[in-house]
Amino acid sequence: MWARHVRTERVPARRLRVTAPEPPAAPRAALSGHVVSSTAGDEYEQARRIANERLDFRPAEIVYCYGEGDVVGAVRYGIANGMQICMRSGGHDYEGFSLNDGGLVIDVSRCDRYEVSDDRTTAAVGPGTPLRTLYHRLGNTRRDPNDPDDPGYTLPGGSCGGVGVGGLVTGGGFGLISRKYGLFCDRLVRVRLVDGTGTPREATRSHDPDGLLWATCGGGGGNFGVVTELEFELVRAPRSVTTFTYVWPAHDDLIATIARRFTEWSPSEEMFATLLLKAGGDVGSQIVFAGQSFSDEPGTRAELAPVIDGLPAPLSASVSPLQSMSPLDAIEANGGDDTEHHAWKMASSLGRGRLSDAGIDTLLSALRAGPSSNCYVQFDTFGGKINDVAPDATAFPHRDMTYTVQYQTYWTNPSDADPAERWLRAAFEAVDRHIGTNASYRNYCDLNLTDWEDRYYKGNYPRLRAIKARFDPHNAFHYPQSIVPA
Repeated sequence: MWARHVRTERVPARRLRVTAPEPPAAPRAALSGHVVSSTAGDEYEQARRIANERLDFRPAEIVYCYGEGDVVGAVRYGIANGMQICMRSGGHDYEGFSLNDGGLVIDVSRCDRYEVSDDRTTAAVGPGTPLRTLYHRLGNTRRDPNDPDDPGYTLPGGSCGGVGVGGLVTGGGFGLISRKYGLFCDRLVRVRLVDGTGTPREATRSHDPDGLLWATCGGGGGNFGVVTELEFELVRAPRSVTTFTYVWPAHDDLIATIARRFTEWSPSEEMFATLLLKAGGDVGSQIVFAGQSFSDEPGTRAELAPVIDGLPAPLSASVSPLQSMSPLDAIEANGGDDTEHHAWKMASSLGRGRLSDAGIDTLLSALRAGPSSNCYVQFDTFGGKINDVAPDATAFPHRDMTYTVQYQTYWTNPSDADPAERWLRAAFEAVDRHIGTNASYRNYCDLNLTDWEDRYYKGNYPRLRAIKARFDPHNAFHYPQSIVPA
């Protein structure tokens, strides 16, 4: 999460595909919304952009939908033309699963409605709503409209403000307050979706006979159809949180100590923390330990003690590393910069318990081997309320983990791509072997995984295949790691 603050000079990224397909010859009578075809020049070039500049796709047509009726028409049009159909809500997926070459992209970024129930317990949200917009709308939804200090409501979504709600929740949805309130998908109480036959469907917590809501909670975006509306059970926002940031110059002994302490640490549900380690061993390389807590400053210091006690004084030791601020300010401070576009590649592991000494040594070797200062290994705290849910209660199965690891590499010069990606594969394979859970987070998708079905979904995959067969029997929605109908 914090690694998204990395800033680099922007130059053209590597391009993978170059041929623009022709749009289908069949009539567009079923289409409504705003249609952008591959012949639309600059508008098409802008419409096919994705946040990750490593990727380059050229769909035949992109349909911007404004409501469910537009989506129904688009799905039926795609089926009639035998097109590959993909759903896009925010365009932040790591491998471009929301785009394709020569097919149809149904873009719901303009489906961004927001409606709160009269009793302020739930909110209906459009799938294209950006997280930043949602957080501000929730914060402005007050129990007492006359109390300017009322912090309103919130949800345990992610940290990057430009991510669309629809994609995030369908992969699980992990963020800064998930340890206290569970995953984003754990707050989902109702979903509307247009399935792979072009039929609108709805499922709720109390009425989910075919498992559609269950599958939406972590079963991956764009597998079963196009989500058109989501309803969430709201959380009362706290008046303030305590944020913290500690930075040290990097050296092997300190990295080993803090990584060992971080992975064996058992903080309360009030705490979220991240440990960011820069690879490459370049001059000025730093260790960043940051996060936020629902506790006050003394309580936060006490919780951090098992990690930071006895460590050298951090940089800028004269400035307090702890700050009290509103939840909205914390989200803005810790979220990504959505205006910057980088080329990147990611992989992930989910782990439980202390990383072994051999694992720490392997981590150090991987960090030393980094080809540039834009390669990172990032640990985030996991667990808490996330682990109060049974592995088969939702499609998201990873309910006994205590931390996540993201292996990240960014570049701007195309000549840096190959060494950066080689480092990432080697670092992931070496460290993940010591973590030993064979688990990855679906929203940190990675096309290099050969066993992604098990790593993303574990024992829930057979049921997901059965639900896929129910709602998308002809596999109209498919991409390289989409669920295969049973």
